[in-house]
Amino acid sequence: MERFAFRALPHRPKGQCFTRKLMKKDEIREILTNDINSFRLKAEYYKSIHLFEAAKYADELASNIELALTTMGSDSDTEIA
Repeated sequence: MERFAFRALPHRPKGQCFTRKLMKKDEIREILTNDINSFRLKAEYYKSIHLFEAAKYADELASNIELALTTMGSDSDTEIA
């Protein structure tokens, strides 16, 4: 049976903590829009080299992300109490 070596996380000095930056909704929206465009381009490429199953998968993935994006709010939306 194989054994796997795991790398330890980098050491941090005592008293310091890693801070987590929360992304804004508009930043997430921009990333998802780029992902949609990327998957659409991949679908076109896959079609051009006759990988129709991969093209279908990439196109459906782009459509699903696009659908999720339509229900996502933006930073300019007012908060509902």
